[in-house]
Amino acid sequence: MQSMNIRKVSVIFILFSLVTFILWRFGHLLDLNLLAEKESHIMALKTKYGVWIPFFAYFLYSLLTGLSLPGALILTLVYGWYFKFWLALLIVSFGSTTGATAAFLLSRYILKGMVERKFSDKAQFVQEKFNQEGSYYLFSMRIIPLIPFFVINLLMGISKIKIWTFWWVSQLGMFPATAIIVLAGAGVPSLKELAEKGTSEILSPSMIIGFVLLGLFPIMAKRGASFVETRLKKG
Repeated sequence: MQSMNIRKVSVIFILFSLVTFILWRFGHLLDLNLLAEKESHIMALKTKYGVWIPFFAYFLYSLLTGLSLPGALILTLVYGWYFKFWLALLIVSFGSTTGATAAFLLSRYILKGMVERKFSDKAQFVQEKFNQEGSYYLFSMRIIPLIPFFVINLLMGISKIKIWTFWWVSQLGMFPATAIIVLAGAGVPSLKELAEKGTSEILSPSMIIGFVLLGLFPIMAKRGASFVETRLKKG
């Protein structure tokens, strides 16, 4: 038991050190104004490093989401502008799911006690809803931004959901929003314009409403099917 606690403390220390290093070394990537000033230099990186740039971008995005750091929205828009739609969609979609699954595994095997204490009320509520709705509930949470994604990852880690189910439902559930945000970023001609407009202008309120309706659809469809099945049985 003592050796297990030492391992957990060691992992937490390593994660804290990693977060500190990433924020120090790559924190500027989340500052649109600073990025806009270095736009020509950023574009030149494609020529200098070529095929390695998408792999670095994937790794960085996975770390960002896996360590529950802020800035995923900004980075998604920037990736859309930098890589254009299809490559950016591939990087962000798999990067976000990889990071989410890493956070999920950390919660399940390393931080379980801490998560249960920190989110005790939410944990019970989410577990009850998951028992009622199953994967439909996780899918809806991925689309409707009522609960931050990093909290979902941690709460699902202390639930009974299987790792593979968490992966594919998260991949599928986050895909529509990812595609729309990447498309919005790909439509911006320059980082300067992206910085001037900001995320609030790039992502319209109608887009957010669309996410909510899309997220509600699977649960409503399931309940509708259950209602029809019950009525048919009653004759």
